[in-house]
Amino acid sequence: MAHKIERIVAATSLNMASDPVVRASHALAKQTGAQLHIFHAFPLPMAYYGSPMGMTNIDAETLDTERALHVAQAQEQMRRIGLEEDEMYPVLIEIGAPHRMLLEAARPLEPDLLIVGSSEAQGPFAEHLGSTAERVLRKATCPVLVIKDDSHLPPAKVLAPVDLSELSESTLRWGLELLEQFQGAEPPDVEALFVLSRFDREGSSQFSAEQIDRFAADELGRFLIRLNDISQEIRPEVLVGQARDEILQHLENHPKDLVILGTHGRSGFERLLLGSVASEIARRSPTNILVVPPPSAAQGAA
Repeated sequence: MAHKIERIVAATSLNMASDPVVRASHALAKQTGAQLHIFHAFPLPMAYYGSPMGMTNIDAETLDTERALHVAQAQEQMRRIGLEEDEMYPVLIEIGAPHRMLLEAARPLEPDLLIVGSSEAQGPFAEHLGSTAERVLRKATCPVLVIKDDSHLPPAKVLAPVDLSELSESTLRWGLELLEQFQGAEPPDVEALFVLSRFDREGSSQFSAEQIDRFAADELGRFLIRLNDISQEIRPEVLVGQARDEILQHLENHPKDLVILGTHGRSGFERLLLGSVASEIARRSPTNILVVPPPSAAQGAA
């Protein structure tokens, strides 16, 4: 397998909102046999800042005290989710902006998977993507699993929106290889969804809308045939409309446990940015999201 999960880095905020992240990370590490690294970053309290222009000198003992406090909170979180003492993971504590420190800490570890929570929000806004998760998604060079509900792991129903490009094929292949490693005893139901725009469907002077529908279905079939070396059985689905709206409506009508998304993958540093459709789906989808960057993202970052 080209993309074996051997190292996982999971980010926690230490509060109860991030319990599902630690719980899911522990379960995936046990299932895959991967090394799990738990990470937490926090900005220093404003009391440590001497003026708006900068920070006063802080002695090492004070910083050690702050880190020790957060280490104790991390251990309490692991006990809270039911881990035994011999299952406790060491926690890497950093001071700074969580999204930036997470990416910097993960880089030398070369993780095969990053795991983050969707949001610190509670109640009706809990499904929305938080700023830390979105910033990580925009810059990560390895797949990122966004946990919105850990009770949906391992996933039984998976949606994979595709655009039929070579880039979409490579990111879906990578995502399916990861999925195969943390699926349950029964293979999940995987649906590949292609959204045909109304302009493409109705703007042809040579073919009818029904013929365009058949062409799209045939092209999606050929796309999936190229993935025939993947053990997952994939069910095709074609819808007509605006991609973002149709995907979200499809998720509402046919709830899934996981969505596999590829990033935009444009050249240069832009290859690290989420495309507008992927960003909106990641932000608004009520279910867990596996975001897979282009295979060349790591080279682009370098």
